[in-house]
Amino acid sequence: MSFTDWWKSVTGSSDKDSSYTGSNYEREAIIDAERDRNLQQNLAAITGKGYSDAFSQAMKQFNVEQDRSRGVQEDVNKYGLAALGDQLDAGAIQRGIESEGILADRDQFIEERDFPYKQVQYMQSLLQNLPLATQSVTYAQPTFLESLQSDSGDVMSLLASIFNTVDRPNPSAKASDYKGVIS
Repeated sequence: MSFTDWWKSVTGSSDKDSSYTGSNYEREAIIDAERDRNLQQNLAAITGKGYSDAFSQAMKQFNVEQDRSRGVQEDVNKYGLAALGDQLDAGAIQRGIESEGILADRDQFIEERDFPYKQVQYMQSLLQNLPLATQSVTYAQPTFLESLQSDSGDVMSLLASIFNTVDRPNPSAKASDYKGVIS
């Protein structure tokens, strides 16, 4: 395809419409070239504006997504740190409980270890301020007459309780005094 044929197909003209003489042809070629340049410049500007708007919108969307992910990450960090703080508090409470148990066990051990010594001190404190001087006590075996006298008093009280006597007999009384009571 020659240039003229191509030009005719682009401009939609034929040989009959215009003559392609040197000056007309060149002038139309310049006008057409200028028109194509302006068209290409407008298309480039439109494309550039579209790309710029698309980039701006994409940048805004990217920033929004970054802000959201940053906010989510901050929430995750806060939750994680709060969970760690709660674990620290629970660990401190558990250590406190364990140490109280250990101290109680230790105190019980010390009390059991020292019990014999403290028991001696306690017994010794019970005996303080008591009159604990040595005393001599002598025991004398009762004589036969003394034991007979105490036994006879017991027999007389037994007889009185059997016979319901109101008067208590005199332990120094003689048996002849009781003749009427005993029959």
